Parts: sequence; C-alpha cells; structure tokens
Amino acid sequence: MIKAAFACDLTRLTGVKHEFEYRFAAPDRQWRADIAFPSVKGAIEIDGGLWSYGRHNRAASMLGDMEKGNGYAERGWLVFHTPWEWIEGGRHDKSAVLRARIAAAIVANKKGVA
Repeated sequence: MIKAAFACDLTRLTGVKHEFEYRFAAPDRQWRADIAFPSVKGAIEIDGGLWSYGRHNRAASMLGDMEKGNGYAERGWLVFHTPWEWIEGGRHDKSAVLRARIAAAIVANKKGVA
C-alpha cells in the first residue's frame, strides 16, 4: 500500500507513468525495479531488512545489488535507493524530501536535461 501510494504520488506530480517490478534489463537479465518510470529511465529501489541483517546487507546480496546497480548505469538509468523507513512514516520518514527530489529528477529526465 505504501509503495503504491508513493509511486502514485510521483506519477501525479510528474505526469510520468510508473510500473512495479519492471524488468529493466530484459531479455539479458531478470533484474526488476521496485518502482520504475520506464519512459524516462528512472527507478526506485526499496531496500529492506537493514536492521535485521536482511538480504540487502549480506555480502553475497550486496555484490548482487552492486552488479544490478551497474546494470542500471550501463543502460542509462537514474536510480534512487531508499529504506522502507524513509517512505512509510514514523520518526525516520523522509518521504516528502524523497518525493520532491525524485519528482525533480523525473521531470528533468522527461525534458532531457539530466
């Protein structure tokens, strides 16, 4: 729900449609973006499990995330990373700041500035 609301807010602010679990590297790789704005090559990766030694902070997974990050770069994508805490509210909520920064980047890509 939170992810959907965040993505819908960005689409409303920018006019750029989003997709969930978008395969940005198909057919070469099966990598998926948590939230993607394919028409402007923008993506948001939500990294969970930071406080519980989850997937995104184990050595093998970190190497995989680095490879995926390089895959984005090779294809000309702009990627924002965020933990759940930054978008779901509470004392670590940074959703307003993130929303504004990501929206500005999407609009810049849409205009061909970035």
